[in-house]
Amino acid sequence: MNPLKETIQKEYAAIIFNQEKIGVENQRKSVCKGIYHPIQHKYLLKKGYIDEANLGLGCGFPFDYISFKKNNFVLDLGCAAGIDCFIVSHQLGNVGKIIGIDITKELITKAAKIAEKNKIKNTEFVLGDIELMPFKNHYFDYVISNGVFSLVSSIQQTFSETFRVLKKTGVFCFSDIATKKEYDVELIEKIKQYTGCLNGILFIDNYVKALENVGFSSITVLEERKVDLFLDEMTTITTESEIYIFTIKAIKK
Repeated sequence: MNPLKETIQKEYAAIIFNQEKIGVENQRKSVCKGIYHPIQHKYLLKKGYIDEANLGLGCGFPFDYISFKKNNFVLDLGCAAGIDCFIVSHQLGNVGKIIGIDITKELITKAAKIAEKNKIKNTEFVLGDIELMPFKNHYFDYVISNGVFSLVSSIQQTFSETFRVLKKTGVFCFSDIATKKEYDVELIEKIKQYTGCLNGILFIDNYVKALENVGFSSITVLEERKVDLFLDEMTTITTESEIYIFTIKAIKK
């Protein structure tokens, strides 16, 4: 396993440990203020919301742009403790199913325990690497993801795997973080640490090109939200920041 993935596993296992120690609400308070906090109130209103599954790691609502059917099979890339899976599961029937995949064992264990505790039968949580997924070709109707792709080694490989596991006419919808301008090395390192984007922050165009390269079409940027960055208690770089949360939808034709 490469050093980036080892670091991710350690850091996200530590989040579970921290959440169990200080409580989930305090855990959410500790995450990047400009990314999760502006959307927290919307999460609380979602049908299927389970508080202990929400670690404050999401940045958007990709599932809001999909009209799920009761028999759909859905995949959540980088599912963490399962909050988005539980919200989507509420829209699926007993025939449908959502599978969450994550590279961190502690997150998968947490999600599975929450599902069992709440008697949610149409979810499954799989320990695995989204750059090399353990799923059959053409298996899912929809793939979603929320704040994950700044953590992968290769966005191209991840999108290629996503394309492979989607059915024909399947839809890929994700929310993530991106930049619209170059930053000097010192500032970008601060931004990476502050946002948790361990492998850097891409331009939105990089995401679009990577999707096109693996065969996706009808690629649409559905939403953009500028992020307020507070790199220390006294300084904000809001006015010069070109960091955005965005949601993209693409189709496998």
